[in-house]
Amino acid sequence: MDSAFTSGMFQHLSPALLHDLARLFAAEVRSGLRLELVRTEEASQQQDRLLAITRQKDGDMLPVIGEGLRASLEQAQRVGVTDAPVLILGETGVGKEIMARSIHQISLRSGPFVVVHPASMPESLFESEFFGYERGAFTGAIRQKIGFFELADQGTLFIDEVGEIPPLIQTKLLRVLQDQRFMRLGGTREILSRFRLVAATNRDLWKEVREGRFREDLLYRISVVPLTIPPLRRRRQDIPGLVQSFIEYFARRHDKHPLPLSPEQLRRLCAYDWPGNVRELKNEVERAAILNNSGQLDFVLGTSPDPHQAADRPSPFLEAVADVPTLSELEERYLRHIMERTKGRVRGPNGAEALLRMKRSTLYAKLKKYGIPCGSA
Repeated sequence: MDSAFTSGMFQHLSPALLHDLARLFAAEVRSGLRLELVRTEEASQQQDRLLAITRQKDGDMLPVIGEGLRASLEQAQRVGVTDAPVLILGETGVGKEIMARSIHQISLRSGPFVVVHPASMPESLFESEFFGYERGAFTGAIRQKIGFFELADQGTLFIDEVGEIPPLIQTKLLRVLQDQRFMRLGGTREILSRFRLVAATNRDLWKEVREGRFREDLLYRISVVPLTIPPLRRRRQDIPGLVQSFIEYFARRHDKHPLPLSPEQLRRLCAYDWPGNVRELKNEVERAAILNNSGQLDFVLGTSPDPHQAADRPSPFLEAVADVPTLSELEERYLRHIMERTKGRVRGPNGAEALLRMKRSTLYAKLKKYGIPCGSA
């Protein structure tokens, strides 16, 4: 209190009063420091909870990027060092989040990589989740919450399936992207967040704009650099390397011996179209690795044993194009198809029990209900 800035204005005060003023100022300083500490701890806790919810289960897996993505990676390298918003386009399961993480790592931003999944978020919570809120902003707001915009400060905000954002939030998101300033719900001051936006979608957003479901100005704002990831069927050269990486990973994870692939198995895997892309391939390899008790990897490849089956070929469970069976009839047809495929085998890694992931007693009861014969094994 006694400094060159005060010019002796406190000299006329008694020592007791000076002591009381010093205690008062010290208490205010301590309160300010405690509030800052609480805010930092709250941000850290919310970031940990966010990562626990939104991080992919295979977040620590080997990179699932091959030669087929060389052009996309080169583009990511060029755009990663900038702050320009990126829109990643591609089918479900191609690895859009992995590409977004790569862009974040290339950027060397000091902040976190925050993932948002609008499709799994109730519309009523969009605003509070993105902007955060102050204590008492509404009923149930018992403490301050830091939103996604604030969490991503100096980092990357990745919005997966950005086309799922409702129109009202689209308008507010556009304003934040323009100014990078916002206020928490119930707040009175603007907050600056220097986040970098990376969005992803499997929709045709230009069609969504024409049909009035997505704002045109927001689309231009988020797609400064559009980056398309080709589906797995267009980069089949990546399949052998991906399969081998997945086999080794799941063998370690499930304490299994990594089994080699036969040339015929590799041919089937490379010929299959993989409608679910890398995610489907990963799940298929994991299933085969878990059920490899017979000493070999068995790949189901969807619902058809023939990987060359045409996409427009009628389903084996429908007798005609106009056939509309009941659920019970469809279940019976599917069970007959599975039993024909397994040659009546119920037990074992290649039996109907494993393929259907169904309890044996339940399976036997359904086979008896529909009069479907089965073997003793």
